[in-house]
Amino acid sequence: MRKSFLVKLVLLIFCCFPSKTGWLSASSDSSIATQQDSTPIFAPLNLYYQANKYKLGITTQIEDYFNDLKVFLGENPSLKVSIVGHSDDGDTDAWNERVARYRATQVGKVLEEMEFPKDRIIIEHKSNSTPLSADSPAKKNRRVEVRIIN
Repeated sequence: MRKSFLVKLVLLIFCCFPSKTGWLSASSDSSIATQQDSTPIFAPLNLYYQANKYKLGITTQIEDYFNDLKVFLGENPSLKVSIVGHSDDGDTDAWNERVARYRATQVGKVLEEMEFPKDRIIIEHKSNSTPLSADSPAKKNRRVEVRIIN
């Protein structure tokens, strides 16, 4: 229990993880909580990438997060996990679309390897069409968002 709390605390702060493809960053905005209508929610996670990189370097923190997510989904059978890949606008539209798809697909494969039910994983990619904000630096837009949805 304490380990799980510490993992979530580390993810809350903002972590950077070295990977084979460069630095990979992850951040999470909150821990497990409930909405006003008593619907449980789970901490969202953004995985950040270097330009033109798409391979996910699995760290202990990311693995622990996904393990906690799997338990959470097991306790909430009506919920699904949404994985959305994004890119910056630093290349051609075709490449941005491809790298966003690769990023999301890589995260989906990791969840499938961890035996998440395939029918509860929704994979999307939005290329550079949805930046975090108009003035977001490019590195913040090179991300995969992991969210719980109904």
